[in-house]
Amino acid sequence: MSLKLKVPWNLDLLTVNYDTLNDVICELRNCSPHVQREDGNVVVKDFFEQSNRVPDVIRYCVRAGRGDDERYRICNNRHIVRCADTAPRPRPYPGSIVLLLESPHVNEYEDTHDISGGIGDPRVPAYCGGKTDRGIDVCLGTVLLHTQVETGLVVPGCPVIISNPIQFQTSLYAIHRNELDGGKWTRLRNEVWKTLWGVESGYIQQCFLARLAGYDPRVIINACTSNLTERVTSTVQGWLNERGLGTPLFSAYHPSFWRNLRPKHIDRTNSSDAGNS
Repeated sequence: MSLKLKVPWNLDLLTVNYDTLNDVICELRNCSPHVQREDGNVVVKDFFEQSNRVPDVIRYCVRAGRGDDERYRICNNRHIVRCADTAPRPRPYPGSIVLLLESPHVNEYEDTHDISGGIGDPRVPAYCGGKTDRGIDVCLGTVLLHTQVETGLVVPGCPVIISNPIQFQTSLYAIHRNELDGGKWTRLRNEVWKTLWGVESGYIQQCFLARLAGYDPRVIINACTSNLTERVTSTVQGWLNERGLGTPLFSAYHPSFWRNLRPKHIDRTNSSDAGNS
């Protein structure tokens, strides 16, 4: 028995490496409209459609001065302000600060499971009030302080864009309804994520890099979880090097685990540093 993903950009089903996930496959809900049995395999379908993408969002903007809220202070002459979530689009700002997560989980979708059994309507990354959003809101100013000390590129007018390299729910939460636990459900998320990221056509990575190019990044902070961060770092690193861009690339812990708030500045001349947190 294999776990397979049906995606609209690939004619063949994608096979998830599930050697350690046999127990997970047996627990995937047969009642979900996103699961079907086919030739002895479990197939996840209608889950990775365009309508299920969680769009990237501008959530903060850098301003001059200390600001009124110490939580949002970067340094004495810089602070961030939280703004209404807006979609990134071309505008006359001096480049952006891009915070990379990894893929949307339960809070990034409307919970309509009890009604339709489906995945629900997409919201935005790190939806308001969730653990990841709280981590960003409390700690982002300090993270940006360290990037500003190293680069001097955190300037007034820069928006902070929160972006998932994969915009689909790789945890498959809508199907099995189990929270990430550091065990089998986290491993499931990781293997589905790797399957989509590594597909031969490169569709997911191409979409991600096209978005990144449109954001004109001044600073990129890769805050994916540890099992996935190296893949994203490698892709971003290659993209920057191919274009001769000097954009500083940092690696940090995922915001839901932000304790050490000093991101690691990645030396792009030494690939062995890629992905270290």
